[in-house]
Amino acid sequence: MNTQTGYFKKALVVLMAVMMMFTMMPSMAWADDITQKPTWLAGATFTVKGPNQTDYTVAEFDPAKTEYTVDIASTANSRTFTLTPTAAAVEAGVYFQFLLDDAPVISTLGNVVAPQQFTSTDTVKATKYTFDLAKVPIGTTHVVKLLVGPLADGATDLSEADCNVYRFTVNRTVGISDLVVKDSDGNTATLTPAFHVQENRFETKVSGSTIKIKTQWVNPTKVYVGNSTEAANSGTSNFAWTDVNLAEYTAEGSDTAIIPIRVKYESDGIKSEREVQLSVKWTNSQEDDTIVIESQSQDVVCNKGEDVELFVKVKPDSDGGTISYQWYLLYSYSKPDKVWESGILEDQTNDTIKAVTNEAEDRLWYCCKITKKTSDGREYSIYSELIHVVVNLNYVNKPVIQYQPGSIVLKNYAEFDLGTYKTEYYEGQPSQKQGWAGPYWVPSSLAFVFPLF
Repeated sequence: MNTQTGYFKKALVVLMAVMMMFTMMPSMAWADDITQKPTWLAGATFTVKGPNQTDYTVAEFDPAKTEYTVDIASTANSRTFTLTPTAAAVEAGVYFQFLLDDAPVISTLGNVVAPQQFTSTDTVKATKYTFDLAKVPIGTTHVVKLLVGPLADGATDLSEADCNVYRFTVNRTVGISDLVVKDSDGNTATLTPAFHVQENRFETKVSGSTIKIKTQWVNPTKVYVGNSTEAANSGTSNFAWTDVNLAEYTAEGSDTAIIPIRVKYESDGIKSEREVQLSVKWTNSQEDDTIVIESQSQDVVCNKGEDVELFVKVKPDSDGGTISYQWYLLYSYSKPDKVWESGILEDQTNDTIKAVTNEAEDRLWYCCKITKKTSDGREYSIYSELIHVVVNLNYVNKPVIQYQPGSIVLKNYAEFDLGTYKTEYYEGQPSQKQGWAGPYWVPSSLAFVFPLF
């Protein structure tokens, strides 16, 4: 009997413990829930750009993801951060702040960048509050943190313990700022995707079996094209062309050459290396998709006000593709070595253009970019030769009076009425009124000198 009673008591204790556990579980779960930090960001972007280029996304942001690895090329010259808060973040009055290597970001003026508060659900351009690319030298790795959360009373910085923390491991890699391919017919190939300093792989289609490759970079970077063991500039210029025989890089039975372009950086003990791969499909130069400029305008010397029309003429297309034109105007005392995107003339898209001749000028260089889009969607582009236009000064424009003096009243002397404004001059001491361009010293005699307008 006693044994049975003992078993009963033990069973009762176990049952009560189980019941207590189930009773406490909702409370435990609720307690765990309230210790979870809300997600304050609805979205964000982190992009970089190179010279004259569009933004390139270096981190695909996910509010639920907190760890990112980012590679930024040395030739990327700016970065952009945008942040979009949730409605709850705005209502709670939360802030954001960037850290570089666990320290608050320092501005270009040497001041700590303070936390910034979200005041609406509009996207915030947070670039000026984030890190400076110059603080992440080539060949180094640094950690950037984005803190989003409440700012404690009296605190000057956010606390990681109270915030959503997004960590970006930023590697600064070496890169090139330009890549140009020219085929046997002199066509400049269009790279796919369009060249960006962050890209590592490009494709293009060319005519002929040999091409020229030109790269641009910032010293002390060295670039090696293909299998060459000698730097592409050969000790002369970092804009030099390198001749490439496509057959050397094409596998048997293939029509596509795979050309490696190695970029190396070494300075003050820091080394960085990167490889860009160029895939070139080569075709017979007689294929119809080649753009051929049959003729174009030559250099022009004209008089001011003279009508000057420039033109380009291409070989007619026979494969159902379309041809488009885009003119550029570059100002330079010497012949430019490339066409700058800043010189684009947005509304000049015909095969002819009227040169600007309303003022004497000898720095005008025109160029036309011709693009062919084939029936299957491929695109090829070529630039015309630069056309130098010199406008001589054969007459002077009629002068235009921009300012007219008023009347001048000389006390104790005569009055010279030159208009509606008056300026009083006393002997030995001028006094200004109505904005007359003086003051001018008035001597005791009647000899006066007036400015010419």
